[in-house]
Amino acid sequence: MEKTKKHAPPAPSIPRPFFNPSDFAVFDQANEAIFLHHGHTGAIVTLNGKACEMFGYAPDDVRRLSIVTMPPGEYPFTAEEALRRFREAAAGNPQVFEWKTRNQAGREFWVEGYLKSVVIGEHDFVLAIFRDITRRKISEQRLHLEHGSLALLYDTVRDVLDKFDEDDLLVALVHRAGSLVGTPHGFVYLYNEATDTLDLKVPAVGGPLSPEVKPG
Repeated sequence: MEKTKKHAPPAPSIPRPFFNPSDFAVFDQANEAIFLHHGHTGAIVTLNGKACEMFGYAPDDVRRLSIVTMPPGEYPFTAEEALRRFREAAAGNPQVFEWKTRNQAGREFWVEGYLKSVVIGEHDFVLAIFRDITRRKISEQRLHLEHGSLALLYDTVRDVLDKFDEDDLLVALVHRAGSLVGTPHGFVYLYNEATDTLDLKVPAVGGPLSPEVKPG
């Protein structure tokens, strides 16, 4: 009995005019990675040069991948989440998101992704555009750390101040300020709301001062 030969499933029917190199070449001028996916299978049917550069794949290698086989990152940047977003876009719900991925060499980087369904020659596709935002994310993380450090410093200073006697603290501040400007002279008056006077808290060195002064 003759064995029936198994045939690979037919490739997606793609409108040829769209893939004329002279038509798609304009996308090679873009700074974003641009992919066109088959709307039902997710297969990559064409891409621009920036996509190859960003993900480190040769054009023929990338065309054998899909939206879910592109290297995912750590949770929540998983293949399952990529597939969910792809299906949402294919159903007519555009997706805009930030995504942590990696290239073929394993280098991790951040992208801002945009997925949108498109119809070309009565065929359904999903257009995917990715912009590298790694530098921006690093800057945001640095600012977050700096703000966290400042908040911790502020809380620490407040805790220390709460434990100091006010008069001792003022004396220490005046002496420190005097050492910075090279003078032993210094004094501090604080406003007393009850008596509407300025009360001397840190006496000057080198001469007497009134214990209180009437404002104005």
